[in-house]
Amino acid sequence: MNSFAGSSLVNRRVRIYRKTPEIVAVQRTLIAEQFAACQRIAFTTCSDPRVDIECVVEDAYARLCADWVRQQNRAVESLRRLVKIYAREALKDLPDTWSGKSWSRNEYAVLFADVADPEVMKGLRAIDSMPVAMKRVFEARRVFAYPMALAADRLGVSINSVGTTKADARISAVTDIDAVVTFFADHMEGGS
Repeated sequence: MNSFAGSSLVNRRVRIYRKTPEIVAVQRTLIAEQFAACQRIAFTTCSDPRVDIECVVEDAYARLCADWVRQQNRAVESLRRLVKIYAREALKDLPDTWSGKSWSRNEYAVLFADVADPEVMKGLRAIDSMPVAMKRVFEARRVFAYPMALAADRLGVSINSVGTTKADARISAVTDIDAVVTFFADHMEGGS
């Protein structure tokens, strides 16, 4: 699970403390409340569908718990900062190759539930209900803002197969497509 064992971030000294039931309860409450927001932060920070954002959040949480004595007074901020650090670290560990298995399955209505307005949420639900191939093309072109040639290469398809007309039509049937595209551009760290 911890893919950053050699990282200097992990090897820094932490204070040993006794995990009392009270501390464990506070830590579990923290991750329960912050898990969805942290997944969104990981997703938007790395902007790469190959990164396992749940693993990034779990690693950041484990690091926070290990350094709880120093971080407990600013636990939310520390967790979110660690998620960003671990998401960037995860990008360094990715292989140069792509395959169909490279793409994680994200549910955008869940990832962005706390920041999307009701109209954009309709579009996110429409994206989540798309067939896998259509959703991947939409993600490549609209979410990650890959140019057509790069999207085709990473998806392993012809450049003629990475148009978003059908996906755009599905979203336009329920809400404003421009609002959804703008939403992703505004939230993705490397947005278009």
